[in-house]
Amino acid sequence: MTHCDSTAHYQGKASFEITGVAFQTSIGTKMDAPRHRFEGAEDIAELALDRMILDAVVIDARHASPEQELGWVDLNIPQLLAGKAILVNFSWDRYWGTEVYRQHPFLALEVLSGLLQAGIALFGVDCSNADSTRDPERPAHTWFLKAGILIVENLKVLA
Repeated sequence: MTHCDSTAHYQGKASFEITGVAFQTSIGTKMDAPRHRFEGAEDIAELALDRMILDAVVIDARHASPEQELGWVDLNIPQLLAGKAILVNFSWDRYWGTEVYRQHPFLALEVLSGLLQAGIALFGVDCSNADSTRDPERPAHTWFLKAGILIVENLKVLA
């Protein structure tokens, strides 16, 4: 809104230049709460801080190639994962800003199901999406968020 346009809002006593900015919120490192997938579900603002401060297990998946689906045989996933943050290190952050970044690897359905059954509390990846973008069901987002498991995407420098 220009100064001229805003004058009428202030009965001619003041004017302001007001610029609106719109952008997608899914940029940079981000956390998804259940509401991201399910209308009316728990929102980020409702989350207790202790749900985000967790012991973590980093899964080494640096050997993954673009758009590769990784199954149990491709990963060394320890047992006793209940209540932990599971972070998958594809080392995909190295491709940030390139077209390859959008061709990220992902975990197979049986691995996602196993993590869900193990009772994890948070699932994180160092790529743009926890799911294959070719799968319209978005199982990680659907299954994990329905169970109250938070998702973090676009992580950087996982060790």
